[in-house]
Amino acid sequence: MNLAISEFSRSVTAEVYKLKRTPILWISIIGGMTSAIIVFLMFLILIDEFVNFNQTPWAEYYQICHGLLTNFLLVPYIVLASSTIIQAEHNSNAWKYLYALPLNKSSVYFSKMLVTIALIAMALAIFWVASLMGGYIIGYFRPEYEFLDYSAAPFRWLSVIFHTFIASLGVAALQYWFNIRWKNYIIPISIGLLGFIFAVLVVGEDRIALYFPYCYPMHIAEKMDYAKTFDVANPMTMGISKAEWNSLIVFAVFSVIGFYEQKIRNVK
Repeated sequence: MNLAISEFSRSVTAEVYKLKRTPILWISIIGGMTSAIIVFLMFLILIDEFVNFNQTPWAEYYQICHGLLTNFLLVPYIVLASSTIIQAEHNSNAWKYLYALPLNKSSVYFSKMLVTIALIAMALAIFWVASLMGGYIIGYFRPEYEFLDYSAAPFRWLSVIFHTFIASLGVAALQYWFNIRWKNYIIPISIGLLGFIFAVLVVGEDRIALYFPYCYPMHIAEKMDYAKTFDVANPMTMGISKAEWNSLIVFAVFSVIGFYEQKIRNVK
């Protein structure tokens, strides 16, 4: 057990080191901040269009931030992050070298998956911080709109982000599997972007959206009652949604399928 943990730890450390040679860390930072910055500028310039008095302005602010993130940025980011991590090995023909090392294939496979998931979590954490800061800055420059008079409910907002993260795991596992499976990076990226476009078109149709993983992050935003969620007078009641359960199932299934294929793979 200790040997397996040590192998996995070394594999994760190696994967993190490899990231320094790619732009993905900067893309994660910029991607995490982009949605929050766009909404910040929208509110700062066009705030009269969004804020209703006598109720918390944070709910509307978070709704627009979250909608922009889930509908336009998150899935393309997952597609790009997964491709960046895996295609580096394909491009350098490094799989044969990796599997010649005294490491279990499980350490190699799941360390890359863990780093992919960690990048998604990091981007969402940056988004959470940036959106909170944006709201406070708006409140400072435009005090008449009462951002500073209401609670920002940061932990409720963090809970929403966490549910979004869970809903994104299914897409992450699919894209990871596609990138492992095909050496040509155009194939997994094309599948991911086509899935994203289709998801935007059908996210309002539950009979399709609940069974199409690329819809799951969008579905969280689509079905959320932001006014109720961010009314601190009401108890927080967000449970695991069906989209999140389905995302976890997809994640588990394709993680196992992907690892099995790698385990029996004959690298030449």
